[in-house]
Amino acid sequence: MKPLRIFWVGKHRHRFVSDGVAYYQKLLHPLQPVELVEIRDAVHSGRDPQSGIEREGEALLKRIGEGETVVLLDEKGKQFSTREWAAMMGRLQTETGSPVCLIVGGAYGVADAVKQRSDHIVALSRLTFPHQLARVVLMEQLYRMFSLIAGRAYHHG
Repeated sequence: MKPLRIFWVGKHRHRFVSDGVAYYQKLLHPLQPVELVEIRDAVHSGRDPQSGIEREGEALLKRIGEGETVVLLDEKGKQFSTREWAAMMGRLQTETGSPVCLIVGGAYGVADAVKQRSDHIVALSRLTFPHQLARVVLMEQLYRMFSLIAGRAYHHG
């Protein structure tokens, strides 16, 4: 089984984030191995937000494999129920045959070049989450989705 790669910009800044991510990564591992890739946060290093977003975008694009299917998490993306997103992820893994990576941008968003490289743009919710909290929500939803795909009883709805 190919690992699902998750790229996110910046380091965990709060213990609850790193604890939550680690908790769901451990639960998720038997169902779907996940590789977490942190991209250096350029926005908060004294640059104006737009130039920081561009630098982060360049760093993201360098790390994405040529054949990878890219799913960008963005508040303006398409919304799915958990079951719909699980079905999409299952199809991506079986039909494309290519590795899948997910991207969570930084606090100021992602560069247009990253949006253009993305095969799918998905919203976690209509609610706006801080990008740090979005990491925990994403990991929980991935565990829920891959539990559904595997026929496990975690999802009750």
